[in-house]
Amino acid sequence: MTPGSADVLSGLAKRAERAELLAPQAAAAEAPLRFAAGLYRAQRELARTLAAGPLSADLDEQAGSLLAGAEPLLRHAVSGPPRLAEEARARLQDDAQTARTRLLVYWSGDPEARGDEKTDPNYGKLREPAQYINNILRAFNAKSFDKSSVSDGVLGTRSSTDFPGTLDQPIFQPTTVFSYYQPDYEVPGTKILGPAFGILSSSRTLLRANVVNTLIYTGVTANTTPTAISPDRPLGTSLDLANLEVLSTNPGALADLLNGLMLHGTMSTQMRTSLINAINTINDADAPTRARKRAQSAAYLVATSSQYDIQR
Repeated sequence: MTPGSADVLSGLAKRAERAELLAPQAAAAEAPLRFAAGLYRAQRELARTLAAGPLSADLDEQAGSLLAGAEPLLRHAVSGPPRLAEEARARLQDDAQTARTRLLVYWSGDPEARGDEKTDPNYGKLREPAQYINNILRAFNAKSFDKSSVSDGVLGTRSSTDFPGTLDQPIFQPTTVFSYYQPDYEVPGTKILGPAFGILSSSRTLLRANVVNTLIYTGVTANTTPTAISPDRPLGTSLDLANLEVLSTNPGALADLLNGLMLHGTMSTQMRTSLINAINTINDADAPTRARKRAQSAAYLVATSSQYDIQR
């Protein structure tokens, strides 16, 4: 067992203990907290099983042990909320081949493996600022400002701009005990539960686009003169769009790459057509400049689209 595995097991055990400790102190939350405690213990057993055996980078080879280790987790889930319990019972009834196929297809990102509920037009959640920014950084292999190494990750209060803070989610500084937004907030004009919309306004929508614009077109420069008072941002941050630039002469392929990379294959036909048309309008004579601008524009348009804003 690696030190990292031991940390995971210890962390899950502590969470279970804390949930059990809090349960008797809040009558309304006692049942959910006890369920959470059991869930943490089941997760710990799954983690212990995986840590004990040799792990393979090939999911097909690993599927058997993953499914076997997940059974106690599913059995505990049967005692949970009705919707979760119903799904857990259904998964426990799957035969071995069905369970294996479902796992592999789900892992591949195939929408059909996600169930009918995930295609409901009201399903999904708004990517809250911290997640939104990190998703973009991860999608485009964030590097240092000069792209010679990895990003230093300084994008909060100690950066040149507090990116999540400008979007009303300053990290580690929630405004209330309910965190950054009320848990029962509904999308304005609807009866759809959407807590993260509580910190999204017209002005914040524009600021989200500004954040993406900065990350894609400008980047965050390094602090070239660090001092004891201001030692942060030693490397800066930029996005690596090289894999997009390679496809700049084939707008359809570029759109398809972004569809898989950012929207797991759910881009609408209308959006794909609009994206291709926008890419085709960029026709600089200099090939490298044209490739860079097409890659930047395509990434910006997808990252600021409503289809990307809502994680489904």
